[in-house]
This record gives sequence, structure tokens and C-alpha cells, in this order.
Amino acid sequence: MRERGSAVLQTELASLAVFGEITVGWDERTPPNETVDHDGKPFPEDRGFGVPDPRAPARRSPDDPGVRALRDHLRANNGLRGLPICDPWETRRAAEIFQRDGFVVVRDLLSPDQLARLREASARVLRRILEVRGDGGRKYVTESFRLPHRYSYGTCSATRQMLHDRAWAEAITCPPPRLCWRRSSALGATASLERVAIFVCRAPSSTST
Repeated sequence: MRERGSAVLQTELASLAVFGEITVGWDERTPPNETVDHDGKPFPEDRGFGVPDPRAPARRSPDDPGVRALRDHLRANNGLRGLPICDPWETRRAAEIFQRDGFVVVRDLLSPDQLARLREASARVLRRILEVRGDGGRKYVTESFRLPHRYSYGTCSATRQMLHDRAWAEAITCPPPRLCWRRSSALGATASLERVAIFVCRAPSSTST
């Protein structure tokens, strides 16, 4: 039975992408708001970042009424209204927004080729993460002390960042002698039902952008 489940999982992961509609991610064996310890065991005393959301649907199933209601709500209300979006040449404005908010959105910053390479690399790494089965028959592993179906590429890597991967390294534009170290990314896979608290990390005032 476990071998059959692994074969089904491999078939699902073969078509995995990090954009558009995908089927990978649904697993009713993983309860909403569950988190795991360093050994992958559910319900540790210390939940870390895995703070439960009481508004999460009761079941992690695409047909659950709570999931359908949440999906409709997010389609109507998703996103940050009024979020400023910069053009690539607006470097001063982008720097000011970054220093103020800790992040900045830049329109068309990546070329189509760069975007395609990053999408391919993101899907490739995510497949390796999701190939690890979870505890007690769960289809996917949960990252320690996080809510299910949310993964940080950096903390899932032994180097704690992704600069060893060419796709991420090519995205760095800092010229020497600047040192660019923390380069990773995070994502929420399909069936990430629980809301995420966004922690904004402001850059030190001496940081160049």
C-alpha cells in the first residue's frame, strides 16, 4: 500500500508547477493547523511559527464547504489593496518603499527567460521536498514548527539559503565587494488553508539597495 501511495505521489509531482492551477497539495490526513517537531511528529508542545488559525476550515478537502467558502472569499478579497508597484527604473522610489515596508514590488523586473528559469528551479526543489512522506500516512512532510503546506526554500536547505542553485544565484545583481547571503524564498502550496502572519523584516538603515 505504501509503495502504491508513493507511485501515485510521484505521478502527481511530475506535473508540479509553482504557478497556475495544480492538484498537488490536498491531503485529508493532515489536519488544519497541525504542525510537527524536528522529527516530523505532530502536535509538539512548542509550535514555533505554527500558530493555529481558528478560522481555518475543518477538513483539508477541496469539496469541504468551509474550503469552498474560503476559496470564494479569497477570490473576491485577495491581495493588498493600494499596494504601490514600481517600474524597474524607479530605483529611488523602490528603495524608499523597501526601507519603509521591508519589501517592494517591481513590475517586469525579471525577463521572461529569468522568470521561466526561476519557476523551473522552484518546482524542481519543491518536488524534492514533497517526495518526503509525512508521519502516520500523511502524503507530504510538514516543515518543522510551521503550518502545513508552507515551505521555506532556505530553511529546507542544509546551507540555509539557495545561492548554491544557479537559478537563484543568477538573480543576484549586487556587484563586488557587497556580500549577498540570505537569498531564498517561501511559498504556500495548494490546500494552505490557514492564514499566514506576515513578519516584515526591515533592512538596517545602512543597507544599500
